[in-house]
Amino acid sequence: MTSQASRIYGGASAEQRRERRRAALLDATLDVVAAKGVGGLGVRAICTAAGLNDRYFYEQFRDCDEALMALNDQLILEGTTAFAQAIVSTEPKAHTRLRACVAAAIDFVTVDPRHGRFLIESQSTEALRAKRQELVATLADLMMSGRELLGPDAPSEEDSRLMALTIISGGLDVAAMWLREDLDVERDRFIDFMTAFVLSSTRLSALPS
Repeated sequence: MTSQASRIYGGASAEQRRERRRAALLDATLDVVAAKGVGGLGVRAICTAAGLNDRYFYEQFRDCDEALMALNDQLILEGTTAFAQAIVSTEPKAHTRLRACVAAAIDFVTVDPRHGRFLIESQSTEALRAKRQELVATLADLMMSGRELLGPDAPSEEDSRLMALTIISGGLDVAAMWLREDLDVERDRFIDFMTAFVLSSTRLSALPS
């Protein structure tokens, strides 16, 4: 029987090494998507970028589609965590908190440019489009959590959800255009516009029920 000591190599257990390889493969998948797009994915390309033998790829994933979905889930978790952190770390004033959320989203896709490229590629397959819809719903729920900050100006819950879904879905598309440089708008101007646009949507409270 193999002892615990023999399973430790370089100060890491077998499970820790396995997790490190998984992280390296996901990071390499992101590298390949950023450089070549989703269409450029291949086991050899990912393994070359990760500096790993392909047997380690198949230890983790059945194929490139599964690696892509795992990467997508990881980025959604990281992005929504940054979004949620912006909500809880800012003072409870509608403009301040909303601008922090918009800035956090923009930072997520620009500080690491690979994230921005992944957003641009996020509708390139049916599976990615389905995951994108899940992301829209999740971010809309987070936006709804700050609805009380609008006080008497807040639209109804039904209108608030429609507003959130519209803003998030449309915002992702506009952000992709901005990242492709189809829009010649400075970062701060873009953030200020999106903030003002969302706040102006509170006028929906005037809609007849």
